[in-house]
Amino acid sequence: MLQSEEYLVTREILAEAVERNCRDALDRYGGIQYIASALRTNLEAGIVGDLTDLKSRCEAFGSNMPTSQSQPHSIKGILWDALRDTTIILLLCCTMLSLAIGIKINGAAEGIVYALFFMLALSSVVCFAAAARFLRETWMLRKFSKRNGDVWVVRNGLVDVILESDLVVGDIVWLNTGDRIPADGIFINGDDSFKLNADLEVDYSQSPSLFTGGEVSQGRCCMLVTSVGDNTERNRLMRNIGDDHRLQLLDAIEKTSSKFDKIWLSLWLVLLLVQFVRCFVAKKVQADKDPKGLKNRMEDLMKEVVKKERLKAKGLFMMLLVLVFASREGLPLALFVSLSYASHRIKSCKATVGQLQASATVGLITTICATGLVLKHSEMAELWIGFDLVHHHLQVDVQLVEALRQGILLHSSTNGCFEEICLLSWATAVLGLTNTETECYYKVEDKVVVHVHWRGSPDSILPICSHYYTLQGNIETLDALKATAFKQLLAPYGQCCFAFAYKREIRDEENNIKTLQTGLILLGLVCLKNPYSAEFIQAIQHCQESGVGVRFAVDDDINTARIIAVYSGLLRREDDGKIVDAGDFRNQSEADRLKTVEDILVMANASPGDKMLMVKYLRQNHHVVAAASAAIRDSPLLKQADVGIFLGTSNEDADIFVPTSEFTLIPAILNLGRRVCRSIEKIVQLKLIMEVSAFTINIVSLLAGNGKEALGSLQLLWINLVMEILGAAAVAITTIYGSSARANTDPVYGSGQIITRPMWMSIAVQSSFQVAVILILILKGGTVFQVSESAVGTMVFNCYAFCQVYLLIPAIEIRRGDVAAGQSCFFLCVVVVIGILQVAVVEIVGVVAHRPRLGIKLWCICVGISSLSLPLNCAANLIIRISRL
Repeated sequence: MLQSEEYLVTREILAEAVERNCRDALDRYGGIQYIASALRTNLEAGIVGDLTDLKSRCEAFGSNMPTSQSQPHSIKGILWDALRDTTIILLLCCTMLSLAIGIKINGAAEGIVYALFFMLALSSVVCFAAAARFLRETWMLRKFSKRNGDVWVVRNGLVDVILESDLVVGDIVWLNTGDRIPADGIFINGDDSFKLNADLEVDYSQSPSLFTGGEVSQGRCCMLVTSVGDNTERNRLMRNIGDDHRLQLLDAIEKTSSKFDKIWLSLWLVLLLVQFVRCFVAKKVQADKDPKGLKNRMEDLMKEVVKKERLKAKGLFMMLLVLVFASREGLPLALFVSLSYASHRIKSCKATVGQLQASATVGLITTICATGLVLKHSEMAELWIGFDLVHHHLQVDVQLVEALRQGILLHSSTNGCFEEICLLSWATAVLGLTNTETECYYKVEDKVVVHVHWRGSPDSILPICSHYYTLQGNIETLDALKATAFKQLLAPYGQCCFAFAYKREIRDEENNIKTLQTGLILLGLVCLKNPYSAEFIQAIQHCQESGVGVRFAVDDDINTARIIAVYSGLLRREDDGKIVDAGDFRNQSEADRLKTVEDILVMANASPGDKMLMVKYLRQNHHVVAAASAAIRDSPLLKQADVGIFLGTSNEDADIFVPTSEFTLIPAILNLGRRVCRSIEKIVQLKLIMEVSAFTINIVSLLAGNGKEALGSLQLLWINLVMEILGAAAVAITTIYGSSARANTDPVYGSGQIITRPMWMSIAVQSSFQVAVILILILKGGTVFQVSESAVGTMVFNCYAFCQVYLLIPAIEIRRGDVAAGQSCFFLCVVVVIGILQVAVVEIVGVVAHRPRLGIKLWCICVGISSLSLPLNCAANLIIRISRL
């Protein structure tokens, strides 16, 4: 194998060394010096860099151009995919049947003209969708190509600038402020100020791994490239995602809308098939003796259908084409209006939306998996030496610190109570405590002097101490007055305080120590405190109160993970069973993982792959998961989760960015997402009511009327356009706007069926009302109001339009006190504008088409009839509430 022959290290070893991200683990592989020599790299001069060298490295370790990067489809391929769409196939079938029937009834010339007209309209819909997809994929490719920037490398002792795609394993790369890390590598050296964009406290000398996608926020460094292209940790984890598709709310809505398209087209196809059979297959049947029999009535009806085919085919096809186009393109337009406002509104939460529909999907979240949490040990406790609070910059006597370490180690255990675990964790990180510090004696003049240590609460230790240490290592007398001062000093800390004292004793000849609990020297006082802010703890509680579960996946050991969970308020101290080691979870069977993942609240020692495994099984258990992280290394996790929230400036795999890196903003984002879902629910419901009522009205009027549709194609286009822009904006602003800080515990639509049972009931009630009103106007309007047929058609158009406007009124939520006066005024202005536009369109069309104008009385009648939808909506909501009891 070329790799093992020319290089002394394999890509697997390199990946493992970087993945562990620990100086000790790196030293086990021989250290960076050995790895560099194994890669035939000089840490000062870099690689040779000639064509032979570059070729051998690419063959052994791969290139830095991911092979998984998909290429855009051609226009031909996209058109072919579009033509395989079931909706388009149904439209084509209807068009072919219309062509055949049209030629049979109206002659070849006129039938072909109608068919060509239909094909032209259909082709425009197909080409529009294909062009949009092609432009989107081309944009994504250009976006990737822009990332292929310049990289500064050292080759053969010279500094050179190459493209990111030309980078190879073994290269020495220099990174400056603002540079993106182009591949996985190992930190060699850098400025003291060097820091990546992840807001974490990282000592790169101890955690030397640098991962693809990170960005240098300040300083500069030098790194050794160890993995490129598909072999980087990010791309390897991305491949593990596979076909585990994320929840895409708009895709789910589009599928639901497509079902309605198929229903409309299937009904029309059945009608055309009946007409086709009547024209070409059915034989002439003699009239029945009973002229009023059912058979003759059906025959007469079918004859009438065929006779009026010339008018019906054109009107029905245009109506269907409008409805299909409105649902396929119009509904996304209405949702785009709502989501655009939501993306603007989310800025009030100090966040930015990367993927537009993420502002809605976040409202469906049932579980948040928070990763990258760091326990700042320096904030876990405060150390008092004498009456001085010890800060990091203060110098403490070395012997005093050593004695304090001994006292903590002798009286604490990782198997002890929670406070002991916290104390050991703090001492290990802040005081440099190690398990080898067990020497508690030394010799003075051939006598063994032993340090006898005490630990307890200040109330129990201070009375038996006669002296105390000062910050400089001096010993002062501890009298009653000073003891009282110590207690007053520690009063704000409550019960989480430890006092450490010791006494020097001489071991006798029989190796015995005789000591009394008097005359002790106070070493210091350690006061534990919560390292997390009250806002962070409150954010966790808000999520839980709103029905969203919170889970932690951390890189630290189980004890540290437990400290994080308890102090953050996620766990109680006795909830040990809800903490699991990632290795144990990883080694379980598939079935056990599905059961275990429901009970896990904290996963310790979790690598990026373990975190992805946890999210995978949560999603398989029908959770809608959001991943929140501040680490670039968790980018694949953000991509796998239904919503990826990056607590940093930017990340191409995240859906939402929180630049301030604060988890405390997530409850406000969740609440806003739920409001966006409410907005979309109402928009979808209004849209379906429009489509169902329009199709039913026209199909009934075409089949049973005079061959003319009740609602013309241009009228439908106008109403759809108005409602999709102005109506959607009114619903979005009045629904999304509100107090985002308050936890919203309302049930969220979309986590189950897109159209819920209450929505179905409202759609059925309102559609039935509109159909009944319009059909009554068509049949009896001229007689009742003493107007012409043309005026009745105008009244039908007005009633249908104002019914949609009145449906907007129940959509706002003034009753909850969430809509401010400005939003209410905006809503009223939108309603007024729609009314004015409707009047203007009707009057202008009346003048142009020479139709009779409606008087004020008829306008008021149209508005009054449409207003009946309001009490009907209240009755429907009442029925829904009663049914839920």
